[in-house]
Amino acid sequence: YLANADVALIPFKPSELTQAVSPLKVFEYLAMKLPVVSTPLKELESLPYATLADGDAFVRAVDTARQTPVDDQVIGDFLRDHSW
Repeated sequence: YLANADVALIPFKPSELTQAVSPLKVFEYLAMKLPVVSTPLKELESLPYATLADGDAFVRAVDTARQTPVDDQVIGDFLRDHSW
C-alpha cells in the first residue's frame, strides 16, 4: 500500500496518552521516502519531512506534503542515525 501512497498519516487524537507515545510507524514511512503528516506529537517535532497539524490545517498540510519532494540524502542520513 505504501508504494502507492503520496503521504503517510499519523492521525492520533490529542491526549495525555498520545503525547507520551513514540509512533514507530514514522520510521517505516520515512524509509519509504514518504512525507508524514501527523497531529501534534512531541516525539515527531524534529523529524525530517514530518509536518504537525490539526483541524483544518491537517488537510492543508496533507496537500502541501503531497507536493513536497523528499531528498533521499536527508532521509538516508536520518535513518542511519536512527537504526536499531
